Amino acid sequence: MSKSALPQSDLSKTDLSKTNLSKTSFPCPAKLNLFLQFIGQRDDGYHLLQSYFQLLDFGDELEIEITQSSGSSSKINFTCNQKELETNNNLVIQAAKLLQEKQKIKQGAIQGANIHLIKNLPVGGGVGGGSSDCATALIALNHLWSIGLSIDELARLGETLGADVPFFIRGHSAFVEGIGEIITPLEVNSAYFLVIQPNCTISTNEIFSNPLLTRNSKAITIRDLETLR
Repeated sequence: MSKSALPQSDLSKTDLSKTNLSKTSFPCPAKLNLFLQFIGQRDDGYHLLQSYFQLLDFGDELEIEITQSSGSSSKINFTCNQKELETNNNLVIQAAKLLQEKQKIKQGAIQGANIHLIKNLPVGGGVGGGSSDCATALIALNHLWSIGLSIDELARLGETLGADVPFFIRGHSAFVEGIGEIITPLEVNSAYFLVIQPNCTISTNEIFSNPLLTRNSKAITIRDLETLR
């Protein structure tokens, strides 16, 4: 059983001001869709949605140790307690490499990092694990590498990696629209949720491409969500 997360604008309860070159642990909270509907589809295939994303106080965890610039020290070393996730397609690696590009522009040099992902959330479980891991990597490395990007800048970077990433970067439960990039913070009454993991997974692409998926639901407004508060 997991509790709804408290409002947050950073990495949960982690105090970034106290981090240094030593290994530091950062939370990657899960989210629940308390409702989800699709009101259209763009020409590029992206679905226009409306949903309420509820952050939870449970999720994955990233352990990060930064390395100094130059030579092999600028490499991103990524490991995970689930070895099958140790691929270059993992969003954590993509986020780190994207930030290295920004660091090169801003600072003229890049640093590396040893990153270990402790995967607690189910892959393909619909609770945003991959997007949350990605968002945490962006926020943490932006701080640890002293790049200085704003939350808005990080959110725009995150959107290039996944539609749900900006939500996790902003760190508040919210009414979400568009393809996931229109985020209106909205806190509901503190609640507990019983989260049950079935012995199966399904990809987001498989769901969204299903011809039986309703794509023309009637749009609602944020006022319609007052019953959640």
